[in-house]
Parts: sequence; C-alpha cells; structure tokens
Amino acid sequence: MLFRKKIFMGECSEGTVYYNTKTNEILVADNSRLLNTKKSSNNGKYAAIGTAIVIILTYLFKFKDVSVSSILSTFFDFLWFFEIVFLCWLLEKALYKNVKKTKLATRKQFRQAIYSNTIWKGFADKKVTLGKKICWWFITLIVLLPSLVFLVLLLYFIFIDTTEVIPVQESSFSDNLHMLLLGVVIFLSIYLTFQNNIIRWLNIVGKYQNKTLKIVERKNDFLKEKVMNESILPLGSVVTLKDGDGTELMIITRAILVGDNKEEFFDYGSVLVTEGMESIENIYFFNRENVGEVVFKGYINKKEEEYIRTYDEKIAKLQVKKGTVN
Repeated sequence: MLFRKKIFMGECSEGTVYYNTKTNEILVADNSRLLNTKKSSNNGKYAAIGTAIVIILTYLFKFKDVSVSSILSTFFDFLWFFEIVFLCWLLEKALYKNVKKTKLATRKQFRQAIYSNTIWKGFADKKVTLGKKICWWFITLIVLLPSLVFLVLLLYFIFIDTTEVIPVQESSFSDNLHMLLLGVVIFLSIYLTFQNNIIRWLNIVGKYQNKTLKIVERKNDFLKEKVMNESILPLGSVVTLKDGDGTELMIITRAILVGDNKEEFFDYGSVLVTEGMESIENIYFFNRENVGEVVFKGYINKKEEEYIRTYDEKIAKLQVKKGTVN
C-alpha cells in the first residue's frame, strides 16, 4: 500500500492520537520525546528563517562566482543526502515512534487531538471546507513538483544509454547551496505525502465533523455518554455541542429566563472550560437537543434526581417559549 494505514491526527493530554484507515480504530500511544506541539510551535518559523538564509547565501555566492574543489563538492553531495535522510528519520521518530504500542482511544481524546493540531493555525475557524482542501492541495503540489522533476532527471541520467564521458568540473558554491535547498524540498515532499499527509487528514476530520466517519473507540462511560434528549443534565456537567468546534462547556444553570422581558428560556446556561464566568457576557445558552456529547456528568443526589424527574413539569409552568441557538 502506497500510503500508511495509521494516520497521525495530533496530540491529546494522554499522548499521540492516530486513526487506522483500515480498521476505523482511533488509537492513542505515548508521546515521543521529540513531539511536543506546545514547545515546538515556533519550529516552523526557525525552519523558514534557515531556508531564507540558504537562499540569500545562494545568490550572494552566485554573483561572486565562488568555486569549490571536487572533494568539497563530494562533501556537499553527502551532506545533501544526509540532510534528507536525517530530516525524514527525525519526523518519523517524532510522529510514529510508538505507533506499534497503541491502544484504543476515546472520542474525547480524538476530538482533542484534532482541534489542538497546529494545522488550524492561519485559518479563521476549525472547520474543514473546500477552500482549505484546495489551499493544501496547492501547497502540496508546489512542494511536490520540483521533487518529481528532479526524480525524472535523475532517472534519466542514470539509465540513459550514452558512451560520452562527461569531464569532472568544479562546481560553484551556489550550486551546492541550491542542492541543499532542494534537499529541504524533497524532505517536505516526503513529509506531506507519506508522513503527515494533510489532504488525508482533512478528509478524515471532514467526515468526523459531518458525523459520517466510522469509528471504533474505547468505551468509557466516564468520558463519553450519549445524550438522551428526554433527560436534563445535572449542574457541573461538561458537554460539547452538535456541529460545534469541540469546545467544552460546563453547565452552571438550568431553565434560565433570558431577554429584556424574560420572554424565552434555555435549558442550559454554561461557561467555557477552563475560563469560567469572567463576566455575565461569557454565559452561553443552549438546549438539550443542541448537546452532541457528554464529556463529564455532574454530581447527582436524591434532590437532583427529583429535579430531573420533574423538570419538564416546571418548564411547562413557565409559559414562555423556548429559545433557539443560531
């Protein structure tokens, strides 16, 4: 198979999360020491600065026409090859070191890995759209094209039937820097195609957001509980919303009247986890039919059981309409 079956999806608080495209399993394994997106969030900037330095040096030495000996040129050839192998090895260890030691993950872990992935940086929202897919297709093709051209030329010169002996000539310093820059491009081609294919990642996340992704998960009632629309949740419960971005909300009030004249009500009033109620404007209202998943269920005692049992009767006595979530 050309592409790997287990795809890196991101990190959660318990480790690295993968999706197995063959078995539909969501998996989690211990993080590699090389992988820490929080600490390495600036690595892309450093890589861009390093690449820019190579480009600048290339054109500076190009105008000076500095030549290098055949020995030094051979060293650059080795350095170019080592550059590609080392970068690919480094990323493989960072993303897939413990992939053979995975275990089934929960939906909460899968969701956390998706929405904390640095892929979302640069976009206004965390929703898979056709525009985002086109953007990453364009980036991938731009990176892949030079590598494909180089591969075709390399195969051509290796297998061409010629008896002509090309004399060894001194190469310029800028030519060798060009080769180092090409090494980075080849590495990025391998990375975006085989190690961390963003197009495949977006397809999986898109299906997840549209609720069409087949998932085999770890059953854990403490972390995951399907919502029953006929039952009201206790205070302190943490939920995510249907068609939301995975943001976790903690329920702090119920049957709350809103509006200038208290003309409508919502089943729940909530605050963001972990910000809490920083101000009255930070309360988010929704209804039980808007809940997608219960991440944590709040404390229930006998009084709470009675409240849940008689909730609909109390709501009927309010004689106000139920609000809607836009």
